[in-house]
Amino acid sequence: MMADQPTPADWARIARHVAGDESPTDARATHAWIREDPRRAAAAESARRIWALTGDLTAAARAQNLLRAAQSDAGWHRMRARLHASDRTPDFVEPPGRPWRLAVRVAALAAAMLVTVVGLDLPGERHRTYTAPVGSRVTVFLPDGTRADLHPGTRLDVALASPVAALRRRLGLAADVSRRVSLAGEAVFTVRHDSARPFRVTAGGTVAEDLGTVFSVRAYPEDERVRIVVAEGEVGVRSASAPAGVEAVRVVSGQVAEVSRTGEIAVRSGEAASFGWTRDRLVFRRERARDVAVALSRWFGRPVLVPDAALADRRITLDQPITSVDAAAAAVAAVLGASLTEHGDTIRILRP
Repeated sequence: MMADQPTPADWARIARHVAGDESPTDARATHAWIREDPRRAAAAESARRIWALTGDLTAAARAQNLLRAAQSDAGWHRMRARLHASDRTPDFVEPPGRPWRLAVRVAALAAAMLVTVVGLDLPGERHRTYTAPVGSRVTVFLPDGTRADLHPGTRLDVALASPVAALRRRLGLAADVSRRVSLAGEAVFTVRHDSARPFRVTAGGTVAEDLGTVFSVRAYPEDERVRIVVAEGEVGVRSASAPAGVEAVRVVSGQVAEVSRTGEIAVRSGEAASFGWTRDRLVFRRERARDVAVALSRWFGRPVLVPDAALADRRITLDQPITSVDAAAAAVAAVLGASLTEHGDTIRILRP
């Protein structure tokens, strides 16, 4: 049950529900949650009225611009007609001799109601950070419904629009309506596609834009290249430093894009191995032994090393369940025909 007054978390959930920023499953759950308590239902109804009012402000803002340009009675009548085009618009008294202030008051009232009733912050953008520490895989659902599976040792920074920013976008006052995340590490994204609000991942100087997809992005600080693998749909890939107007390279299902630090993009046939870890399997396809050792270190939180340079450069293929670091290291050693030694927490894979 709710407290006497809705908490900020309650209002945030109600606001996301009313604005349509939930997955279908979450929307059904929130709908049932609202119906459990009359106070939630009343709060949701208030939020719906506010949302409707902000929608009507689009016409009001356009009419206000017309009136200011014309500075005439005809302009005012056009604005008033637009303001009252919908029966959702509340009645206001026109201040004698100063009709242009009406639209300003409507906008100010709506903004004040959003801040006061919904109780959310004023900045145009907020940020939320998700992390998967070494030794842990984490799955998160972003506010827009996108699922992000985070590989161990990953950090994801998400830009969130505040209600004020959302209102500005509904009024056409904000140009950038993209959903933006910044990645350091590796993640698989299952995106709720919205052509009006593209989903963009920035990682290691590369921008990957969802075109209706499930895709992975890998960009650890020590990686020489950013790798994007598309499992479903399509992704647009470009260098963040590319000049304006340069079209993104389209990468489709079953393809991999690798972007060098200087911005060159190479596309080749894909590899399902990039998604094995989301099914709790260690899957490597012709990966260097040194890179496999680094991956094992991230997964299990214990250092795994291949000290010999020639052995470390050998390519291996491996597919087995994620169980323990000892079992994984032993499997790698078996493929290489190598031996294992342990010193403290460190596991070394050595020539026999």
